[in-house]
This record gives sequence, C-alpha cells and structure tokens, in this order.
Amino acid sequence: MRRTTAIVIALASTWSVPVAAQTVSPVFDASNYAQNVLIAARALQQINNEVTALSNQAQVLENMRSNLTPIGDTALSGLLGNFTAVNSLLASAQTIAFRVSAMQAELSATYPDSYTAPLSASSLDADAEQRWQDAMGAFKDALTLQAKVVENVENDGS
Repeated sequence: MRRTTAIVIALASTWSVPVAAQTVSPVFDASNYAQNVLIAARALQQINNEVTALSNQAQVLENMRSNLTPIGDTALSGLLGNFTAVNSLLASAQTIAFRVSAMQAELSATYPDSYTAPLSASSLDADAEQRWQDAMGAFKDALTLQAKVVENVENDGS
C-alpha cells in the first residue's frame, strides 16, 4: 500500500505542474505589427531619399569640377592682360587723382572755398579755364576707363 501511494504521489506530482511554470503562448498583435512594418518602410524610404539626394549633390559637384577644368591658364592669362590694360589706363589718366590725399589737395587748389585777396577778371577767367580743362580731362579719363572695364567684363564673361 505504501508503494502504491508513493507511485500515485509520484505520478500526480509529474502531471500537476504549477501555473507559473506552464508554457505561455505569445500573443500576436496584428495592428501593432502593421504599424511597426509601416514605420520601418517609411524609415527605409527616407534613407533611400537621402542617398538619392547625396548622389545628386555629388553629381552636381562633379559637373562643376568638369566645367571649371577647361578654364585653366588660358583664361587666367586673359584676365591678367585685361587687368594690365586697366592699370595702364589708370596710370595714363592725367586729370583724375586716385589717392584721396592727392585728390583733396587738387580740389582745394582748383576750387578754393574763398579768395583772400581781390582778384582781377583775367585771373578769375584763367582759373575758370583751368577748372573747365580739368573737368573735361577727368570726364574723358573716367569714360575711357569705364569703357575699358565694360569691354573687360564682356570678354571675361565669354
């Protein structure tokens, strides 16, 4: 009898498993799974868009590099030639001062604010003639220089 009781107890203990130790089957939430799949798809699409944008930017930079390559030394020598021509025009300008101090001294001498002594009509006439010649010379030099700069800009643009 003891032996039967022991067998029954042994069999009962193997068949009766506590609730906590029982295998629990996982719960599948279809809507949560669908949301996770959509989020992953959108993240992948965003990454693809960024890769495409970076590829386009690299192509733009490559095109810019290839467009700048033919400029080389030939364009530089042309630009330097234009710069030299403008500098020679500036050097030949007789009636335009290109230093502020020199320009202010010439203006003060040619166009005084007031005369200290009474002047004769011939002296005033000679001063007016000098001012007119200076103004015409400065205008001519300025127009010549401006025309050369415009020519250089047109040539450099091409």
